[in-house]
Amino acid sequence: MRHLTIPLLLLPLLACETPPEPGTFEPVNGSCAYINGFSDALECKEYLGEGWTLQAIEDDCEQAIVNAEVGTFTRDFPCETETHIGICWLDSDTETPSRIVFAEAEEDACSGAKLGCDFAQGEFEAASVCVGAD
Repeated sequence: MRHLTIPLLLLPLLACETPPEPGTFEPVNGSCAYINGFSDALECKEYLGEGWTLQAIEDDCEQAIVNAEVGTFTRDFPCETETHIGICWLDSDTETPSRIVFAEAEEDACSGAKLGCDFAQGEFEAASVCVGAD
């Protein structure tokens, strides 16, 4: 019986999953569209993964970000990403990951979007229009 003790002790460690890489979170529980009060640009935040409750999403959307108007929440619907300059991945290693889609399509907004993402302590993923832009 002694030989089974070590493998049984390791079993809970094997059951732990590492967080998925950005871009692989399911489900999209909803999105919150708002105007950023600093850039006056449209942004959209998606609430990803199974850790979000509906109440937590609604509360977060009401707060949006500092200096922003209250957002508009759409349940079970992702942000539009057809034209955007980048995505800011937030809290990727938690049970409540989210991402902000910077909806501006102009290249001159790239550095501001990256700066905003850095300020939010997120990981910026540049869209093709911003790749190589400073």
